[in-house]
Amino acid sequence: MRIVVVNTSTVCERTLGVLRERGHTIDVQKLDAAAAAIRVRAPEVVLAWLHDGECISLMRDVSAADVGKTAFLIGVLPAGAQDRFISSAFAAGCHDVVRTPCPDEELVARVEVLERLRGWRGVKPAPITKPRAEEARAWTFLGDVVADDLETMVGRPLRVVRGTGTLAETRSASIPMVFARDHLELAISLAADAAACRWLGDNLLGDPAAGPDALDDVLREMANVAGGAVKRAMLPEGVVLSIGIPVAGDARTAQTLGTTATARTWRIFLDDGVSIALVAETRARPNQHVPARKLIEGMVLVSDVRNAAGVLLLPSGTRLTSTTAEKLGRLLDTAVVEVSPAA
Repeated sequence: MRIVVVNTSTVCERTLGVLRERGHTIDVQKLDAAAAAIRVRAPEVVLAWLHDGECISLMRDVSAADVGKTAFLIGVLPAGAQDRFISSAFAAGCHDVVRTPCPDEELVARVEVLERLRGWRGVKPAPITKPRAEEARAWTFLGDVVADDLETMVGRPLRVVRGTGTLAETRSASIPMVFARDHLELAISLAADAAACRWLGDNLLGDPAAGPDALDDVLREMANVAGGAVKRAMLPEGVVLSIGIPVAGDARTAQTLGTTATARTWRIFLDDGVSIALVAETRARPNQHVPARKLIEGMVLVSDVRNAAGVLLLPSGTRLTSTTAEKLGRLLDTAVVEVSPAA
């Protein structure tokens, strides 16, 4: 099929690459040229990222024209778009609306179902390759990604060095993260030695001799910041990632960091000669298939969960709370759900 794609400034090229691999012809158009290109040669599908009113207007114009009688119009809304924009998109003539981030599998399925409904020529089969967590480009720059967000917290530029020797930190905090599709758990840890503890106490707490409890609070908050930075960096690559609750540890916990074969370590310098260690460690985390009524808090959904009518209840990557686990149990009863175990 020929697919005209409009307003791709924030689109992950990987998504368009998957459509190309499956044999579709992708015609990327800027917003101001899209209407003319569509009129000259009508496509089977118009895929438009609706970031503003001008994009909505384009879909309205296309829908009203002759091409709107044959082309299928799909609007893609940014994740933060208000619900009223969904109604606006349908009112403008969209036949379908998708929210981002949208898994490649879902987007391709929404496009290719049209071949069955309208009898269009099929395309060559090609598997959809799910992005592997350990192959994500974000791994390479993880230290810099975390340091960028920590700079805001500490209020100064930070220098990052990849790799380090034996850790001799005295306090640490870790936050668990689950790559549900890859059957992996990632632990992001930040560890501080005595000099770093004094620096954190002095600069963030106003007390160079701050006690363990106060320092653990700071390190837990830093771990939270690091977890958020990593999740945001992974999103454009389509990796399903869920964040847990940070926990702080003492010297014994800190000294075990970075000892596994899957550990990657960075040194983040707070000041001359003062640094904290950032350690990312992965370990196997097999998924489970659990009846919905046995779901519990902390489990992570591997795939989107829908009811019998196909309505989305919760998206993949959701970490269940006690409330959401109980609700799914009531709605789905004996249906089996694939989850990553509770942290």
